[in-house]
Amino acid sequence: MSTMKISSYESIRALVFSRKVIVSVSVKIYDSMPGSLSLVLDQVMMNNGNGTRGDMYVSPWNWRAFSDSSPDRYWLQIEAIDISGSSSFSQIRPFSVNGLASRVNWRWKEFFVMGCQWADMYHPILWVVLSVLFSLLLIPQAFLRCSKNYYTDKKTSPSFTGSNLVKYIIDFGFWALMELSRMTTVWTGIFLYLLYLTLFPWIFGHIFTETGKMSYMSHKGWVVKSSSSTNKNEFAGVPDVMVVVLPHLCFVVLPTIVVIAAMVAERTAYRVHFLMLSGKKEDDYSKEIYGYAKHASFYSAFCFSSWRWLRKFLVMISLLVLWKHWMQCRALVRLMT
Repeated sequence: MSTMKISSYESIRALVFSRKVIVSVSVKIYDSMPGSLSLVLDQVMMNNGNGTRGDMYVSPWNWRAFSDSSPDRYWLQIEAIDISGSSSFSQIRPFSVNGLASRVNWRWKEFFVMGCQWADMYHPILWVVLSVLFSLLLIPQAFLRCSKNYYTDKKTSPSFTGSNLVKYIIDFGFWALMELSRMTTVWTGIFLYLLYLTLFPWIFGHIFTETGKMSYMSHKGWVVKSSSSTNKNEFAGVPDVMVVVLPHLCFVVLPTIVVIAAMVAERTAYRVHFLMLSGKKEDDYSKEIYGYAKHASFYSAFCFSSWRWLRKFLVMISLLVLWKHWMQCRALVRLMT
Protein backbone atom coordinates (compact mmCIF):
# COMPACT_ATOMS: atom_id res chain seq x y z
CA MET A 1 0.00 0.00 0.00
CA SER A 2 2.84 2.41 0.83
CA THR A 3 4.48 1.68 -2.53
CA MET A 4 1.26 2.47 -4.39
CA LYS A 5 0.79 5.67 -2.38
CA ILE A 6 4.32 6.88 -3.16
CA SER A 7 4.04 5.98 -6.85
CA SER A 8 0.93 8.13 -7.19
CA TYR A 9 3.07 11.16 -6.25
CA GLU A 10 5.69 10.52 -8.93
CA SER A 11 3.92 12.58 -11.61
CA ILE A 12 1.59 15.53 -11.98
CA ARG A 13 -1.50 14.75 -14.03
CA ALA A 14 -3.85 17.21 -15.72
CA LEU A 15 -6.94 16.61 -17.84
CA VAL A 16 -7.19 19.33 -20.50
CA PHE A 17 -10.26 20.18 -22.61
CA SER A 18 -10.09 22.41 -25.67
CA ARG A 19 -12.02 23.04 -28.87
CA LYS A 20 -8.77 23.75 -30.69
CA VAL A 21 -5.66 21.60 -31.02
CA ILE A 22 -3.40 21.86 -27.98
CA VAL A 23 0.24 22.66 -28.80
CA SER A 24 1.80 22.54 -25.35
CA VAL A 25 0.85 22.18 -21.70
CA SER A 26 3.09 23.18 -18.82
CA VAL A 27 2.88 23.02 -15.04
CA LYS A 28 4.00 25.92 -12.85
CA ILE A 29 4.65 25.76 -9.13
CA TYR A 30 5.06 28.90 -7.03
CA ASP A 31 6.61 29.33 -3.59
CA SER A 32 4.85 31.83 -1.31
CA MET A 33 7.47 31.76 1.45
CA PRO A 34 9.22 35.00 0.36
CA GLY A 35 5.96 36.87 0.89
CA SER A 36 5.02 36.81 -2.78
CA LEU A 37 4.56 34.05 -5.33
CA SER A 38 7.96 33.06 -6.71
CA LEU A 39 8.15 30.63 -9.64
CA VAL A 40 10.20 27.57 -8.63
CA LEU A 41 9.11 25.04 -11.27
CA ASP A 42 8.09 25.52 -14.90
CA GLN A 43 7.97 22.19 -16.70
CA VAL A 44 6.45 20.95 -19.96
CA MET A 45 3.90 18.15 -19.64
CA MET A 46 3.63 15.21 -22.05
CA ASN A 47 0.45 13.93 -23.69
CA ASN A 48 -0.43 10.57 -22.20
CA GLY A 49 -3.41 9.77 -24.42
CA ASN A 50 -6.64 11.38 -25.55
CA GLY A 51 -10.29 10.52 -25.61
CA THR A 52 -13.77 11.96 -25.58
CA ARG A 53 -13.26 13.15 -22.00
CA GLY A 54 -10.18 15.25 -22.85
CA ASP A 55 -6.41 14.88 -23.16
CA MET A 56 -4.38 13.59 -20.22
CA TYR A 57 -1.04 15.30 -19.67
CA VAL A 58 1.58 14.07 -17.19
CA SER A 59 4.89 15.40 -15.93
CA PRO A 60 7.37 13.70 -13.56
CA TRP A 61 8.59 15.74 -10.61
CA ASN A 62 10.52 15.47 -7.36
CA TRP A 63 7.62 15.64 -4.96
CA ARG A 64 9.91 15.34 -1.90
CA ALA A 65 11.31 18.79 -2.67
CA PHE A 66 7.87 20.28 -2.00
CA SER A 67 7.27 18.67 1.38
CA ASP A 68 6.48 21.34 3.94
CA SER A 69 4.56 21.71 7.18
CA SER A 70 2.53 24.61 5.77
CA PRO A 71 -0.53 23.58 3.72
CA ASP A 72 -0.46 26.69 1.53
CA ARG A 73 3.22 27.37 0.91
CA TYR A 74 3.29 25.93 -2.62
CA TRP A 75 0.77 26.86 -5.30
CA LEU A 76 0.14 25.05 -8.59
CA GLN A 77 -1.10 26.28 -11.95
CA ILE A 78 -1.54 24.65 -15.39
CA GLU A 79 -0.98 26.58 -18.63
CA ALA A 80 -2.24 25.34 -22.03
CA ILE A 81 -1.39 26.89 -25.41
CA ASP A 82 -3.54 26.02 -28.44
CA ILE A 83 -2.74 26.11 -32.15
CA SER A 84 -3.84 29.74 -32.45
CA GLY A 85 -1.25 30.81 -29.87
CA SER A 86 -3.69 31.78 -27.13
CA SER A 87 -2.90 30.70 -23.58
CA SER A 88 -5.32 29.44 -20.96
CA PHE A 89 -4.51 29.18 -17.27
CA SER A 90 -6.12 27.16 -14.54
CA GLN A 91 -6.88 28.91 -11.28
CA ILE A 92 -3.84 28.91 -9.07
CA ARG A 93 -4.42 26.77 -5.98
CA PRO A 94 -2.36 25.63 -2.97
CA PHE A 95 -1.36 21.99 -2.56
CA SER A 96 0.38 19.88 0.07
CA VAL A 97 2.15 16.57 -0.52
CA ASN A 98 1.86 15.95 3.23
CA GLY A 99 -1.91 15.76 2.96
CA LEU A 100 -2.53 18.97 4.88
CA ALA A 101 -5.72 20.84 4.04
CA SER A 102 -5.66 24.53 3.25
CA ARG A 103 -8.73 26.68 3.57
CA VAL A 104 -9.35 28.76 0.47
CA ASN A 105 -11.82 31.62 0.62
CA TRP A 106 -14.27 31.28 -2.23
CA ARG A 107 -15.63 34.26 -4.05
CA TRP A 108 -19.40 34.33 -4.44
CA LYS A 109 -19.16 33.16 -8.08
CA GLU A 110 -17.01 30.18 -7.09
CA PHE A 111 -19.39 29.28 -4.29
CA PHE A 112 -22.34 29.65 -6.66
CA VAL A 113 -20.79 27.18 -9.13
CA MET A 114 -18.97 24.69 -6.89
CA GLY A 115 -20.36 25.20 -3.41
CA CYS A 116 -24.06 24.69 -4.12
CA GLN A 117 -25.45 21.17 -4.40
CA TRP A 118 -27.22 21.75 -7.70
CA ALA A 119 -28.12 18.08 -8.14
CA ASP A 120 -30.37 18.35 -5.06
CA MET A 121 -31.52 21.93 -5.65
CA TYR A 122 -32.45 21.75 -9.35
CA HIS A 123 -35.85 20.07 -9.12
CA PRO A 124 -37.13 22.17 -6.16
CA ILE A 125 -36.05 25.36 -7.95
CA LEU A 126 -37.65 24.14 -11.19
CA TRP A 127 -41.02 23.40 -9.62
CA VAL A 128 -41.01 26.68 -7.68
CA VAL A 129 -40.41 28.59 -10.92
CA LEU A 130 -43.11 26.63 -12.77
CA SER A 131 -45.54 27.18 -9.89
CA VAL A 132 -44.92 30.93 -10.01
CA LEU A 133 -45.43 31.05 -13.78
CA PHE A 134 -48.68 29.07 -13.69
CA SER A 135 -49.90 31.12 -10.71
CA LEU A 136 -49.39 34.35 -12.64
CA LEU A 137 -51.79 33.01 -15.26
CA LEU A 138 -54.30 30.87 -13.37
CA ILE A 139 -54.99 32.92 -10.23
CA PRO A 140 -56.05 36.12 -12.08
CA GLN A 141 -58.05 34.03 -14.55
CA ALA A 142 -59.90 32.25 -11.73
CA PHE A 143 -60.50 35.54 -9.94
CA LEU A 144 -61.82 37.09 -13.14
CA ARG A 145 -64.32 34.29 -13.66
CA CYS A 146 -65.46 34.16 -10.04
CA SER A 147 -65.71 37.87 -9.31
CA LYS A 148 -67.78 40.00 -11.66
CA ASN A 149 -67.56 43.19 -9.62
CA TYR A 150 -63.81 43.54 -9.23
CA TYR A 151 -63.66 46.86 -11.03
CA THR A 152 -67.03 48.17 -9.90
CA ASP A 153 -66.42 48.05 -6.16
CA LYS A 154 -66.13 51.31 -4.23
CA LYS A 155 -62.59 51.05 -2.98
CA THR A 156 -60.30 54.02 -3.46
CA SER A 157 -57.22 53.96 -5.62
CA PRO A 158 -53.87 53.65 -3.84
CA SER A 159 -51.57 56.64 -3.96
CA PHE A 160 -47.92 56.90 -4.85
CA THR A 161 -46.76 58.14 -1.46
CA GLY A 162 -46.33 56.79 2.03
CA SER A 163 -47.18 53.26 3.01
CA ASN A 164 -49.60 52.91 0.09
CA LEU A 165 -46.79 52.59 -2.46
CA VAL A 166 -46.34 48.85 -1.89
CA LYS A 167 -50.10 48.37 -2.00
CA TYR A 168 -50.22 50.36 -5.22
CA ILE A 169 -47.56 48.19 -6.87
CA ILE A 170 -49.33 44.99 -5.83
CA ASP A 171 -52.69 46.35 -6.98
CA PHE A 172 -51.29 47.42 -10.34
CA GLY A 173 -49.55 44.07 -10.86
CA PHE A 174 -52.72 42.13 -10.16
CA TRP A 175 -54.76 44.48 -12.33
CA ALA A 176 -52.28 44.02 -15.21
CA LEU A 177 -52.53 40.24 -14.92
CA MET A 178 -56.33 40.54 -14.85
CA GLU A 179 -56.20 42.53 -18.07
CA LEU A 180 -54.00 39.84 -19.59
CA SER A 181 -56.61 37.25 -18.61
CA ARG A 182 -59.20 39.24 -20.59
CA MET A 183 -57.09 38.82 -23.74
CA THR A 184 -58.22 35.26 -24.33
CA THR A 185 -56.07 34.55 -27.38
CA VAL A 186 -52.84 35.88 -25.86
CA TRP A 187 -53.49 34.27 -22.48
CA THR A 188 -54.26 30.90 -24.08
CA GLY A 189 -51.10 31.03 -26.19
CA ILE A 190 -48.89 31.67 -23.16
CA PHE A 191 -50.65 28.99 -21.12
CA LEU A 192 -50.28 26.38 -23.89
CA TYR A 193 -46.60 27.27 -24.25
CA LEU A 194 -46.07 26.67 -20.52
CA LEU A 195 -47.86 23.33 -20.80
CA TYR A 196 -45.61 22.41 -23.72
CA LEU A 197 -42.47 23.26 -21.75
CA THR A 198 -43.74 21.16 -18.85
CA LEU A 199 -44.97 18.08 -20.71
CA PHE A 200 -43.21 17.92 -24.07
CA PRO A 201 -39.62 17.82 -25.44
CA TRP A 202 -37.53 20.95 -25.76
CA ILE A 203 -34.73 19.79 -28.08
CA PHE A 204 -34.26 16.84 -30.45
CA GLY A 205 -30.84 15.50 -31.40
CA HIS A 206 -28.40 12.59 -31.49
CA ILE A 207 -26.70 11.75 -28.20
CA PHE A 208 -23.70 9.55 -27.41
CA THR A 209 -25.29 6.18 -26.69
CA GLU A 210 -24.71 2.63 -27.84
CA THR A 211 -27.51 2.85 -30.40
CA GLY A 212 -26.82 6.43 -31.50
CA LYS A 213 -30.53 7.01 -32.18
CA MET A 214 -32.37 10.30 -32.11
CA SER A 215 -33.40 11.41 -28.65
CA TYR A 216 -34.86 14.50 -27.01
CA MET A 217 -34.34 16.71 -23.99
CA SER A 218 -37.00 17.91 -21.57
CA HIS A 219 -36.75 19.69 -18.24
CA LYS A 220 -36.10 16.25 -16.71
CA GLY A 221 -32.97 15.66 -18.81
CA TRP A 222 -32.03 13.76 -21.95
CA VAL A 223 -34.23 10.70 -22.48
CA VAL A 224 -32.16 7.53 -22.87
CA LYS A 225 -33.59 4.04 -23.33
CA SER A 226 -32.63 1.75 -20.48
CA SER A 227 -30.38 -1.17 -21.39
CA SER A 228 -32.21 -3.43 -18.94
CA SER A 229 -35.13 -5.67 -19.82
CA THR A 230 -37.61 -3.18 -18.36
CA ASN A 231 -37.05 -0.87 -21.35
CA LYS A 232 -37.83 2.20 -19.28
CA ASN A 233 -36.67 5.70 -20.08
CA GLU A 234 -33.77 7.11 -18.10
CA PHE A 235 -32.98 10.81 -17.83
CA ALA A 236 -29.34 11.74 -18.35
CA GLY A 237 -27.62 15.09 -17.97
CA VAL A 238 -29.20 16.14 -14.67
CA PRO A 239 -28.56 18.71 -13.32
CA ASP A 240 -26.57 19.88 -16.37
CA VAL A 241 -29.79 20.70 -18.26
CA MET A 242 -30.51 23.40 -15.69
CA VAL A 243 -28.20 25.78 -17.59
CA VAL A 244 -30.76 25.58 -20.43
CA VAL A 245 -34.04 25.18 -18.53
CA LEU A 246 -33.81 27.70 -15.69
CA PRO A 247 -32.39 30.65 -17.70
CA HIS A 248 -35.13 30.21 -20.31
CA LEU A 249 -37.90 30.10 -17.71
CA CYS A 250 -36.53 32.92 -15.51
CA PHE A 251 -35.04 35.29 -18.09
CA VAL A 252 -37.31 34.72 -21.10
CA VAL A 253 -40.71 33.27 -20.14
CA LEU A 254 -41.22 35.19 -16.87
CA PRO A 255 -40.24 38.61 -18.31
CA THR A 256 -42.41 37.89 -21.36
CA ILE A 257 -45.50 37.34 -19.19
CA VAL A 258 -44.78 40.49 -17.17
CA VAL A 259 -44.13 42.66 -20.24
CA ILE A 260 -47.21 41.43 -22.13
CA ALA A 261 -49.40 42.01 -19.07
CA ALA A 262 -47.97 45.52 -18.67
CA MET A 263 -48.56 46.32 -22.36
CA VAL A 264 -52.17 45.11 -22.16
CA ALA A 265 -52.70 47.17 -19.00
CA GLU A 266 -51.15 50.24 -20.64
CA ARG A 267 -53.46 49.80 -23.62
CA THR A 268 -56.52 49.70 -21.37
CA ALA A 269 -55.30 52.65 -19.30
CA TYR A 270 -54.72 54.79 -22.37
CA ARG A 271 -58.14 53.87 -23.77
CA VAL A 272 -59.88 54.92 -20.55
CA HIS A 273 -57.76 58.06 -20.34
CA PHE A 274 -58.63 58.99 -23.92
CA LEU A 275 -62.38 58.44 -23.39
CA MET A 276 -62.33 60.59 -20.27
CA LEU A 277 -60.49 63.42 -22.06
CA SER A 278 -62.88 63.26 -25.00
CA GLY A 279 -65.66 64.63 -22.76
CA LYS A 280 -68.17 61.87 -23.33
CA LYS A 281 -71.03 61.58 -20.91
CA GLU A 282 -71.23 58.77 -18.43
CA ASP A 283 -74.25 57.42 -20.28
CA ASP A 284 -72.02 56.71 -23.25
CA TYR A 285 -69.79 54.39 -21.22
CA SER A 286 -70.42 50.74 -20.99
CA LYS A 287 -70.59 49.23 -17.54
CA GLU A 288 -67.00 48.08 -17.87
CA ILE A 289 -65.66 51.51 -18.83
CA TYR A 290 -67.77 53.13 -16.13
CA GLY A 291 -66.14 50.84 -13.61
CA TYR A 292 -62.70 51.84 -14.89
CA ALA A 293 -63.59 55.52 -14.65
CA LYS A 294 -64.07 55.19 -10.89
CA HIS A 295 -60.32 54.59 -10.68
CA ALA A 296 -59.32 57.37 -13.03
CA SER A 297 -56.29 58.40 -11.01
CA PHE A 298 -55.10 54.80 -11.04
CA TYR A 299 -54.97 54.70 -14.83
CA SER A 300 -54.02 58.31 -15.51
CA ALA A 301 -50.70 57.70 -13.79
CA PHE A 302 -49.55 55.82 -16.88
CA CYS A 303 -50.52 58.54 -19.37
CA PHE A 304 -48.35 61.46 -18.34
CA SER A 305 -47.99 62.66 -21.93
CA SER A 306 -49.33 62.02 -25.37
CA TRP A 307 -46.07 60.31 -26.32
CA ARG A 308 -47.05 57.14 -24.42
CA TRP A 309 -43.60 56.81 -22.93
CA LEU A 310 -44.56 53.64 -21.04
CA ARG A 311 -45.32 51.74 -24.23
CA LYS A 312 -41.96 52.75 -25.73
CA PHE A 313 -40.23 51.58 -22.56
CA LEU A 314 -42.05 48.23 -22.69
CA VAL A 315 -41.07 47.79 -26.34
CA MET A 316 -37.43 48.29 -25.34
CA ILE A 317 -37.80 45.68 -22.60
CA SER A 318 -39.32 43.30 -25.17
CA LEU A 319 -36.29 43.78 -27.42
CA LEU A 320 -33.98 43.02 -24.49
CA VAL A 321 -35.89 39.80 -23.74
CA LEU A 322 -35.69 38.84 -27.42
CA TRP A 323 -31.95 39.54 -27.45
CA LYS A 324 -31.49 37.42 -24.30
CA HIS A 325 -33.39 34.54 -25.90
CA TRP A 326 -31.32 34.80 -29.08
CA MET A 327 -28.07 34.73 -27.09
CA GLN A 328 -29.22 31.62 -25.21
CA CYS A 329 -30.11 29.85 -28.46
CA ARG A 330 -26.78 30.85 -29.98
CA ALA A 331 -24.84 29.51 -26.98
CA LEU A 332 -26.84 26.27 -27.08
CA VAL A 333 -26.13 25.74 -30.79
CA ARG A 334 -22.41 26.35 -30.24
CA LEU A 335 -22.42 23.90 -27.35
CA MET A 336 -24.06 21.15 -29.38
CA THR A 337 -21.91 21.58 -32.51
